[in-house]
Amino acid sequence: VAKASSTITWSAPAGITYGTALSSTQLNATASVPGTFTYTPAAGTVLHAGSAQTLQAAFTPTDTANYATATKTVTLSVAKAPLVAQASDQQRTMGAANPALDISYSGFVNGDTVEDLDTLPTASTTATTASAAGQYAITLSGGSDGDYAFTLRNGTLTVMGIDAPQYTRAPQPATVAAGGRAGLGVTVTSWPLSTNDAAD
Repeated sequence: VAKASSTITWSAPAGITYGTALSSTQLNATASVPGTFTYTPAAGTVLHAGSAQTLQAAFTPTDTANYATATKTVTLSVAKAPLVAQASDQQRTMGAANPALDISYSGFVNGDTVEDLDTLPTASTTATTASAAGQYAITLSGGSDGDYAFTLRNGTLTVMGIDAPQYTRAPQPATVAAGGRAGLGVTVTSWPLSTNDAAD
């Protein structure tokens, strides 16, 4: 006498995002007779991003004498996790070289770090040593990864001017002899030196 078939009912689960471990939400097959399931990949597995990935359920009936084992597969799509790359704001004085343009990240999952990314975004600015005082965009570009979808956020480089010497003119009492000149007192209250001033 041939063994009776075991029927598995299992619908394709809703898609998930990278970083979500497989659980009973996805691995929820049922059978027409009592028994146990073995899933591949197993519960707790974190799948890489990708569409139509195969999940398999292998069913073993409790009554193996009268019922046959069975398998069923479904597909699951795993979306990339969002990752924000933010250019750090920087500042410098006129004439100085640009500082290092740093990038910070938020949104890593599954214990990942920047070292796990396939291609890092790059930061650049149009400011040069000859640029006038003002604010310049620090622009991010590029960057890609199989498991993360990048959101690039630019920063700002502030180029600060060098203040000119400031003078305070104070009235001074003066006695002027015939044919002489009276002078006005001038006090230097601040004088931030630039590199050129120091050289002079």
